[in-house]
This record gives sequence, structure tokens and C-alpha cells, in this order.
Amino acid sequence: MKNTLRDSIVGQAINRLSHGKLLPYPDQRADFVVPSKYLKSKSEKDQRGERADSRDLSPSATLAPTPSNQSSRLPSARASQETFADRSAHNAIEKATHISKPAAEVEKGEDPNLVTWYGDDDPENPQNWSGKRKALLLASIQLLTFTVYIGSAIVTPSLPGIMEEFGVSQVKALLALSMYVLAYGIGPMIFSPLSEVPSFGRLNVYMITLFIFMILQIPTALAPNYETLIAMRFFAGLVCSPALSTGGATLADVFSPLSQPYVVALWAAGAVAGPVTGPVAGGYAAQEENWRWPLYMLLFLSVFSFIVLSFSFAETSADNILLRRAQRLRKLTGNENLRSQSEIDQAEISLTKNVGQSLSRPFLLMTEPMVLFIDIYIALVYAVFYLWFEAFPIQFTEIQGFGLGASGLPFVGFVVALFPTILGYFAYQKYYVIPTFKRDGYIVPESRLLVALVGSAFIPVALLIFGWTSRADISYWGSIVGAAIYLPGIYLIFQGSLIFLGASYGKYAASVLAGNALLRGITGAVFPLFGHALFVNLGLGPGCTLLAGLSIIMIPPLYLLYRYGAKLRVKSKYATA
Repeated sequence: MKNTLRDSIVGQAINRLSHGKLLPYPDQRADFVVPSKYLKSKSEKDQRGERADSRDLSPSATLAPTPSNQSSRLPSARASQETFADRSAHNAIEKATHISKPAAEVEKGEDPNLVTWYGDDDPENPQNWSGKRKALLLASIQLLTFTVYIGSAIVTPSLPGIMEEFGVSQVKALLALSMYVLAYGIGPMIFSPLSEVPSFGRLNVYMITLFIFMILQIPTALAPNYETLIAMRFFAGLVCSPALSTGGATLADVFSPLSQPYVVALWAAGAVAGPVTGPVAGGYAAQEENWRWPLYMLLFLSVFSFIVLSFSFAETSADNILLRRAQRLRKLTGNENLRSQSEIDQAEISLTKNVGQSLSRPFLLMTEPMVLFIDIYIALVYAVFYLWFEAFPIQFTEIQGFGLGASGLPFVGFVVALFPTILGYFAYQKYYVIPTFKRDGYIVPESRLLVALVGSAFIPVALLIFGWTSRADISYWGSIVGAAIYLPGIYLIFQGSLIFLGASYGKYAASVLAGNALLRGITGAVFPLFGHALFVNLGLGPGCTLLAGLSIIMIPPLYLLYRYGAKLRVKSKYATA
């Protein structure tokens, strides 16, 4: 795990401050042998002159190192000679004196100045990390996601206290939830594209925003007035967003296509556990202390997460890793022509234009028909999920008479339903997806929507059961079971739809998911604001029936996308055909 520490935000700082003496990269160690193709080449003109002069030199003269080229050796030259002591004298001298590999020895079509991986088994390639290191990365992204997701719903038990202390209405108090959800829908439009800029990388975006998120919890918990509370909640939601939209792209950096659905499923479990655990944890804290204590809990959790992730969370962007490798090799060899592919691509346009294109890309991708439909459907499912936070107090507090702390316990039904859902999803991967891939050699992106179609049936059923069992003369277990059934629906729809988008748009996955998060955040913020009025005026049964009807309407278009999505991909300039 030493390499994980080196690649963490703390490890990178130690490496830079010690100039590579502590936690060194392979090319910073004394025994590192620079690949000959990366050694500094002379200009073509000089090489022609040397070839002409060499006609008058004996073969032995061309091999003898001169004082000038002896003085120009790298710090690792002696180590290089010792490493290659058992090779021919010519090769040893060539390594030590920086005579580049002849063009004939460079693979055909290969750019000798292009910095890439040191072979297919390069351990610095995230795809080649050990199983333990990959597991630690998954645990890190789960911790980060859980921390920021629990921050949304943990405030719901605080709403009565906010109303009382600041003298605001329920709708205004609900902005403490809605502004957070809205902001983490807006944030990915900024931070997800930045994570695709090689010079930034993913790790810097994650850790800088998490640090700001942690600091913002202090003025939030100590807010002296309503306006400060709402503003801080908005900015906290804004900076917590990278984990929600870029986590999938981070996992794709590390895990193979066949294993990605499994790890994404486990990551999504942390995303689901966050908002459903929030009301449970926050409920008892608000009941025993006051409305500020759920926010103190979020502060403690964010501090814990930041400390842990500072040592365990590593950079996964191959573009960023190779860019920093190229920078080190330029310094080591003196060959200023060395470039990573991302540097070559960035050199064609200015950094400002590159960032501008990255920031505008999510909006462009949202105009694609299949992206727009998936965005709208997921936004509806997500909005109903948050709207339920207004139905639960009506059913379990007002109708069933639960206390403030106990009123959050029915949310545990979501967590209970999560485990069989994940097992079922894993079985689908093992017995359908993987055999299909082994048989055909590829997986059609539209096939991922099959699991979303299965999930779509759970949504209206869950809404109808919850709504029509939410009565005083019926046991509260009916509505708990109805709510729990919603979990397989939202989980399977998210898994199938988001993996479909990622598979369809490849390198633009983070931007596509950022646009999805924006629309999801807007609806998730707006729906709870009228949720209480909806359920009070219509009743829980009719209100849930209305929402079930909207969910049913979305199923036929989802089926059509499953059948004919390939034709839309062919017409797109961003999607993979």
C-alpha cells in the first residue's frame, strides 16, 4: 500500500517537498533506467553531420565516451551502467552517454517522444493495480459518497427546530434540504469536466472540494440566522458534488469493463445508504439535543473522511498520471520534447479554451435525445424519492404517532431492501452479462437498459402500496414494505441507465453524468417544496397514485430506447457507434 500513500494528496505533497527523496516514483529512484527512446536526441542537422564525420572515424572511436559526454550523464547513469553490466560494452556506453536508440530500433509508427506506460504490465497504470489497492480505492470513494450524500437528508429532523428558532414557514425551512440537493446538481457541471482536464486530474478536484465542504460545516452548524444557514447549505452542496457525478468515472479508471458493474453497484450502495441513514441518525440527535446537532454530526463525519482520504485516496486519471510522468522525465533526461498524449492534445488549444470546452460539453450532450430522456426519467424517479421525505412525517408522526427519533426508523426499510437487490443484480451480471460478453466479445450498451426496465415496474407498485396503506386503521408495516419496494426500482434504474450512458459515451462519461446530475438536482430540490401541500391536499393515497401514473407513462419510451437506441448512437457525433 506504499504506492497508494505516495499517490494520495499527502503523499504527493511529501514527494514534491522532498524533491522525490521520500515516497519516490520509479523514475525518481537511483536505480531507474531511462528507456533509451526517451533519452535526449540531437537535432537532425547535427545527426547528419555526425554521420558524415563518422566515415573518417574508426569503429572504436564512435564507441568511446568523450569527456564532454561523460560530464552530461544523468544522476542515474552509474546505476544504469551497473544494471546493464552483463550486456555488451556498446549498450552500456550508449545508456551512460545518452546516445539515443537508432530509429530502426524504435517500433514502427511509434513516436519516440510520446510518454506512455512502460509496457502492458506497468504497475503505475491504475488498471494494473493490485486487488488490495483497488479495494481500498473502492472503499475510499464509498466513504466520500456516503459522507456527502448523508448530508442531504440529515437535516430533515432539524426542520421543526429551524422553523421555531428562525420563525420561518415549513417551505422556507425545507430550503435547507432543497438548496443542498439543487447545488449538488449544479456542481458537477463545473467539477466533473475539470476532472477530465489532465493537468487537474480527479484527485485534486475531490480533495479540494471535500476540504471546502468540511470547513463549510462550521458556519452551517453555528448559523446565527436563517439566511446564513441556507447560503451555507447551498455552497456545501455545490462543493460536495464531484463524488456524486465523477465516482463512476473514477471506478472505470481502475476496474476492467467486466468488473465495473459489480464495483459500481457497491459504490451505489453507499450512495443509497447516505440519504436513508441521514434521517435515522439525525432524528435521535435532534430529539436528544437540538436541531443543530445533526449538522455537528455531519461536521465530525466530514473531518473524519477528509483525514482518512488524505492518506488512502489516490489519483486514477491515466492522463494526469502520464502527464506528471512526462514532467519528471523531462527533468531527468533534459529532453524537452517528451510529452504525454494529453499534453499534445492540450497544446493544440489554450488551457482557457480547453476548460471552456469541457464546461460547455455537458450542456451539449444533454441535447442528445437518448441522453435527455434518461436524464428526465432518472430526475423523476429521484425527485419522488426526495419528495417522500415529506410523506414519511405525515404517515409515521402525524398518523401513526411516532416520536421525532423513531420517525426516521422506517427509512431503514430501504437499507434492508438494498441487500437482496444487490445480490439479484450480481446474479444478473454473472449469469447474463458476463456469458454474453464471453460469447460475443462485446456488450451492446442498450442491453444495460434491460435491468432498468425491470426496475421501472417497482416504482409505481411501491407508490401505490405506500399511499393506500398510510391510514390509522392499517398497520404501519404496510407502508414500510411499500417504501422498501421503491429501493429496487430506483437502484436498478440508476444502474442500468447510468451504465448505458457511460458505455454509450465513453470518454465523455463524466460530462454526460454531470448533465444528468444537474437535472436530477433541480427536480430533487423542487419536488419536496410542494410535497407537503400535495399530500395534505390530496391525501397520501391519491398523491402517491398521481406520482405512480407519471412513473408508468415513462416506461414505454424506456422500452423504445432499449429496442432502438443503437440507431440514435450511430447518428451522434459524441456516442460510440
